[in-house]
Amino acid sequence: MGKSSGDFLVAGEEFLLIPVIEIRKPPYVPASSSTFLSRRFKRFNQLSVASAGLALSIALTSTAAHSQSIRNARIVEIVDTPDTQKVLINQGRARTGDQASLGQRVLTTQAARTGLLLTGSAGIRLGRNSSFTVGSECIRLESGKALISSTRGCIGSVIANNRGTIYVLERTGQQGTVKVLQGSVVVSNLRNRNVRLTVNQGQKVAVRATGELGRIAPISPAEFESILEGELFEGFDVPLANEDLLATVLQQLSSNQTAASNQSPQPSFEEPPYNPNQFEPPYQEPPIEEPPTFPNVPRFSNPRGNLASKHPQ
Repeated sequence: MGKSSGDFLVAGEEFLLIPVIEIRKPPYVPASSSTFLSRRFKRFNQLSVASAGLALSIALTSTAAHSQSIRNARIVEIVDTPDTQKVLINQGRARTGDQASLGQRVLTTQAARTGLLLTGSAGIRLGRNSSFTVGSECIRLESGKALISSTRGCIGSVIANNRGTIYVLERTGQQGTVKVLQGSVVVSNLRNRNVRLTVNQGQKVAVRATGELGRIAPISPAEFESILEGELFEGFDVPLANEDLLATVLQQLSSNQTAASNQSPQPSFEEPPYNPNQFEPPYQEPPIEEPPTFPNVPRFSNPRGNLASKHPQ
């Protein structure tokens, strides 16, 4: 057909000049380590950004769930009485399924008890002759007893910030108690958040509605068991979040008490308790010591006169 001549092809007798385009493959150059690492880091950065976005999404969801305000409480069960007049919402008759909105008051009278669910997994059980108000920041116990799970509770100016826990609030007048059954609760003063205590499971603290906090004290296994068998648990069918962990907590408290009782007693360096009938012996002054005695020294009535007689002028 033809032959190549330089950069052109001669085709037949017509001498058509057709340019020949030569495609040359560049020589193979192995990728340097820096190029390889840049690709790896590029991929790593893409994964890191995706992971960071997922972590941020989870953190925001968790924070939003933890700080979510309380808007309503829905009655899910009424215990002890078929007479629904004994459970009231703002003095009105309440049935299962009724809802208490923000600012409304839930009240139990005589033998009635009730369980309510809030947003998410949060819940509350109200004991006999008890009442609370649905607040935007917390469940405000006004009187009686309440079992609270996974939400904040208040007694006056005292707020209990839970950490996915179950705890009991008790209030009589201006006096109250926070008893932590599972997890931990940060108890603080609404007016001064610097005044705070962390109360762990198996512990309790006395509070006043004006904001004062007492000392943390242990809950004995006997008291813990009496709570689990008491009015805030007996007869309820709708479980609260983490309620299944309470038996394990009771077992741990009992084991700790047994281990402590088996330990040999340690010497106590504390002062004995004050006994008003015990008096100290009367104070006795030490005997006065006599001054030491010295040998007799001759004394002169007028030593200057004697000297004058010996040395006349």
